[in-house]
Amino acid sequence: MRESNDIQRWEGLTSNKEGSPLDCSFLRPLTVSCEGTFSGALVVMEARVGDKWFPVVDQDGGVLSFADEGIGHIHGEYPYIRPRVQDGSGSTSITVSMYCEIVPKRRLGI
Repeated sequence: MRESNDIQRWEGLTSNKEGSPLDCSFLRPLTVSCEGTFSGALVVMEARVGDKWFPVVDQDGGVLSFADEGIGHIHGEYPYIRPRVQDGSGSTSITVSMYCEIVPKRRLGI
């Protein structure tokens, strides 16, 4: 059986806003990229565990975040994931794209 991939996008994120949570029941997020006008903003990828949101971990064990355009690798599997923009200004407008592998739910272990 051949597995396929998908790209999820959150467009036009502004200062102090969160993207809609993405249900990852059938997705394994692999990489995330950010582009746009940051104007002092910081984008933090977050995962929901239970009813709380926590920072997503990158391949080095640090918080997956962006202060400028870039690409990062997601480490771990999460039931829900979203970007959150901290700070910035009125000109902040960021697009976050996440490259995901589509997998059967039983492989995720969630």
